[in-house]
Amino acid sequence: MKLLIMLMLVMPPVSANDNKPVAKQEYVVPVGAQGSYFEDKTDSVFEKVWRWLFGSKREKNLRRLYAELAAHDPVAAQSALDTLVRDNPELKSNEPQAIKYHQGMINFEKGDLDGAYKELNEAIKELEPEFHTGFARDEYWERNTNFMSRLYFSRGITLLRQKKYQPALADIDLASHISTQPRAYLYLNKCRALLLLKRYNDAAAEFDRAYRTNPTWVSGTEDKSSICAVLTQNGFKPQPCVPAK
Repeated sequence: MKLLIMLMLVMPPVSANDNKPVAKQEYVVPVGAQGSYFEDKTDSVFEKVWRWLFGSKREKNLRRLYAELAAHDPVAAQSALDTLVRDNPELKSNEPQAIKYHQGMINFEKGDLDGAYKELNEAIKELEPEFHTGFARDEYWERNTNFMSRLYFSRGITLLRQKKYQPALADIDLASHISTQPRAYLYLNKCRALLLLKRYNDAAAEFDRAYRTNPTWVSGTEDKSSICAVLTQNGFKPQPCVPAK
């Protein structure tokens, strides 16, 4: 699974320390009615990664793919993925799960939730046997583990958009559990799923957890006020909902 290092390279960890700068992450899943799913859209991460990779043709295609996904342009992203696979046919046999992940994200951008679920679910099912027995503890372990976290999370968000709240929560919870770093977007989206299930106490706890991990991002999410409104109406007032003094 070494290719996952290349395909998922733009996944810096989010610091859990409020006093330290928070590393930004690439933005893959689009903004929906509930607000953003991943933390911060950013081009600076892409620039650093591909300068380090010396700008070969393959990496340029990857850069284009991520940029089009970040811009929410599924047509251009599909073209970039097709070009990448056409120019590097070995990817289909060597790392089919990474290709399926990106195809799933493109389908998600297109609004094809069934297609997104199919690609993501297939990738998960193919990798789960190796994941459950334990990825090799080599230089690729952390990124491969975080790739599994990203797969579960992306399938969970797809289920959330399909209004399948309980299985969505299960996937997001698993993604959070196996992530090697604390990530605010996991806790916030778990909060959203719990709200839809009317588990307000648990939702408030996850909202607080997300805020402790990345207060700047959580404070700027589009649906912060609506989350606070629902929690306040049900007797909860987590830290993100407390007015600044």
